[in-house]
Amino acid sequence: MKKIQIYLLMLFLMYLPKNIYSQSEESAFELYLIDSFITAEEPYTLIVSFFTSEECKSSIRIGEKDFIISKEYSEDHKIKIDLSGIELKKETLAYELICGNIEGKFIHQKYSANVPSNKVFSAESEQSLLTVCCLGGVIFGIPSPSLFFFEDETNFGFSKEIPLFSFFSNSFNYPYGFFSIEYTHILKGKVQNLFRTGYKQIFQVNGIEYISPGITYNTNFVGYNGIGTEVSAGLFTVSNIFTFYGRYRFNFVPGNSKNNFHEFSIGLYSNFFSINF
Repeated sequence: MKKIQIYLLMLFLMYLPKNIYSQSEESAFELYLIDSFITAEEPYTLIVSFFTSEECKSSIRIGEKDFIISKEYSEDHKIKIDLSGIELKKETLAYELICGNIEGKFIHQKYSANVPSNKVFSAESEQSLLTVCCLGGVIFGIPSPSLFFFEDETNFGFSKEIPLFSFFSNSFNYPYGFFSIEYTHILKGKVQNLFRTGYKQIFQVNGIEYISPGITYNTNFVGYNGIGTEVSAGLFTVSNIFTFYGRYRFNFVPGNSKNNFHEFSIGLYSNFFSINF
């Protein structure tokens, strides 16, 4: 009997380290996020898609609510969640992805998605609508300081651009493009007052808000008629309504290089007052 007990004890001691080691191994599978955004128009919908390096069952947790993504084991996962019953008062919506593989191992990854600016704006209950509108109007009315480099002189001036028509896609927080009008005043410049109209394309990129190339038609209605080619970079947001940007533009008159000039400016972009499509 004692021999049997000794053999059982030896087997137990041999098995125990292996068992402990196997339980302490880290999860061998990974999660790779593909899409994570909230649609710009109502009904606001959170769209999340990702894939895993192993077949898993998955769910998403928003606050205290859990939503099943994949009931069966799969490597591809996608979900659309109607956010009508979820309060969106902050600039971002935090959520957690939970995945479990066939071996019973789990990973938890936390992410966030930007809430559309018009939704955040309407949810600011601490401030009256009149106060916010007045403040937004004042900020929106601030002109963009600019430097203008002509062939033989450098001048300072101001510009004010107003987006008129903006075009949205559900996968973007910004419009993918917009038409705008703009007025520019150049202090003591060869050309002092310019009216501009043009089109800008927006590409959202990692690290900053966006890169936006564009083209404008420029005129002072008394003989100057030129074209401006530009590129701007949206650097960061202000109160989730305005985006601080820097812009370079080259302005030229076909057939008359004497009136060509370079332009650098900074300003605040917002499509808050534009007509959206």
